[in-house]
Amino acid sequence: MNQNIDKIYPQINLSKFWDDLYISKNDNWTLNNPSPVFVHLIEKTNLIEKGRILILGCGKGYDALFAAQNNFDVVGVDFSEEALGYANLLAVNENLKLKFIHQDFFELDENYKNHFDYIFEYVTFCAVNPDRLNELIKKCYEYLNENGRLITQLFPVDKREGGPPFSIDKNMFYEEAKKYFHLEYYSRNINSINPRKGKEILLILK
Repeated sequence: MNQNIDKIYPQINLSKFWDDLYISKNDNWTLNNPSPVFVHLIEKTNLIEKGRILILGCGKGYDALFAAQNNFDVVGVDFSEEALGYANLLAVNENLKLKFIHQDFFELDENYKNHFDYIFEYVTFCAVNPDRLNELIKKCYEYLNENGRLITQLFPVDKREGGPPFSIDKNMFYEEAKKYFHLEYYSRNINSINPRKGKEILLILK
């Protein structure tokens, strides 16, 4: 990076920044449903099996709740207490058992290291300081077990300016990811929501 994004957007490192966006209903990344790509992955393919899954940057919990409904052992982690309050309420209303953690993923309890079969991420990699994306990939590796898989619906890959969401160079991302993972699955032909069609890809990395 030519610039230190922290100096331009220091607020992205603060939980309050994200809480305020949820409170003011400016959480434009929230679909208010599970990602249709994630739904298809679980319901229509045999690419992943039931197991322990971490939903990274789970927000209001829709993907986490969907995974729990499909008998995954689910932990959701998010930086926003406001979002997790909503997620916990939904879980109670639907009588679902899963765990939500209010935490910066970079500081997640080390007891979870080597624990998860899967980590699913959507609109989280694009929300962190791009200078820390390499660190975040490494963290995902550390919290997966030896057969674990990182599933990312990587967005946006359209070379947009500014952020968040910060554009992700898919080639640079893969160069970093292959230090820890090998690519099992790649597709651009996914059922993205209309505003994001052509701007995201699905990767499964083991």
